[in-house]
Amino acid sequence: MGDSKKQGSGGTIQSVQRALRILEYIGRHPEGVTAPRIAHQFQLNRATAYNLLRTLVQERYAVHADNGRFILGTQVSQRYSDLVRVMQNALVSHSEAAGLPKQSPRSGKEVMRQRADAVSVESYITRIVAETGYSIFVASMIDSRVTLLDVIEGRRSPHVEDLVVGFDEGAHATAFGKALLSTLPTQKRANYLGEYGMRPFTRNTLTDFNHFDYDLDQAARKGVYLEMEQYRPDIACAAVLVPDAGQGQIPLSLATAVPTEHMGQWGNLITNRLRRAAREISTIRSF
Repeated sequence: MGDSKKQGSGGTIQSVQRALRILEYIGRHPEGVTAPRIAHQFQLNRATAYNLLRTLVQERYAVHADNGRFILGTQVSQRYSDLVRVMQNALVSHSEAAGLPKQSPRSGKEVMRQRADAVSVESYITRIVAETGYSIFVASMIDSRVTLLDVIEGRRSPHVEDLVVGFDEGAHATAFGKALLSTLPTQKRANYLGEYGMRPFTRNTLTDFNHFDYDLDQAARKGVYLEMEQYRPDIACAAVLVPDAGQGQIPLSLATAVPTEHMGQWGNLITNRLRRAAREISTIRSF
């Protein structure tokens, strides 16, 4: 098993990698996991496992509960809050991420106004989720990459553990990714998918660019971007672009995830509600 501090491939530090993998594993088990289970899962001797866990507990990234199990600590929540602030700042002030001209410096009042706008959008989305029961995902282009900015989960939508704030993979297989990729010229879209690949998440995932581009063109004509079990089995997603209010905002995509059978039964209702929400958000953003 070797020294937990040794260097891994590509100059990475193995102990750091292990600690991160352990955190991810603990996060997937809200009931908590024992040290022996972690040692077995990652093929570590118990001393190494306990040393890693002790460090995570000391730094408050994990908690050693009274029942002997380890659960996530408060610092994980703090890092999530930090990430949300980063993404909200990107949404408010990084219009250059979409290749838009740089804006002149803004006054403090304008910055506060835009931040209040971001809060208003989130409040509106929270209300939509409460009314419909379906999760809402907000995504945009950050540093020229499709990135989730916000996720508000609804009781009727299946939980997808990968889709968290900061997720920036699988643009070709997600509805919000398709919507945002549609805003790029064809060659830039091809370059994007050439760089990040078209991984087959399921047997329904489109992995041929020409096929994908044709599908995207058809969706753009309708104004609704769908994926049926292309990212996860038994889950369908729909997305729309928030109309540009003419203030130079970066592209924003609004998406929802539902059980596949719901999309088959109530697809028109779901997509119409999504369109209406996008129009309302456009109004909020237009100042």
